[in-house]
Amino acid sequence: MLATVDGSARGRFALVCYVPEPLGSAIDKLVGHLSTASRPEAHITILPPRPLVLPLEDISSTVRSMLEQLPVFDVDLSEVCRFDGTNVLYLNLADGHEIVHRLHDALNTGILAYEEPFEFHPHLTLTDPLPEADVEVVQRRAELLWSSFSVTRFPVNEIVFLWAAPGDPKGHWQRQWSIPLRKASPAQSGL
Repeated sequence: MLATVDGSARGRFALVCYVPEPLGSAIDKLVGHLSTASRPEAHITILPPRPLVLPLEDISSTVRSMLEQLPVFDVDLSEVCRFDGTNVLYLNLADGHEIVHRLHDALNTGILAYEEPFEFHPHLTLTDPLPEADVEVVQRRAELLWSSFSVTRFPVNEIVFLWAAPGDPKGHWQRQWSIPLRKASPAQSGL
């Protein structure tokens, strides 16, 4: 989930992979049936938002060099789950969970490191925090809608670098660049 992170004179950045079509728009429609709140395009966050500690160009260069040899990998979205404490609904990752987690851990080091407010858990966010009184009904609706999906698997072909300008109170995220992942041979697996 792309949340607000305070405190950087240079802005904030995050890394995500967007869900390709036609699955991406189908998930966006599902999200629209769960809440009236505006949600960003369906994505999996690789590095949650964090302040830029160096100029954007330096951070970009570091991230690009870390991702340039990353092969394409598959993600399979599984069941609807809920984060305790926040009542945020999400789709769990079956296949791809471990790869995304290892990628996050490899990137969350050095000048890219940030103490995140929540333990990292690869997922696709469906809702903002829900009131306790609504969460059971909305979760049942999400599970019913999700059960109608026949395609839940997709290849992660690119990682997208997002940037939010300093002092932007609404947190408008701008796509700075994306890096295509290299085609993997059938014998390759993971990172």
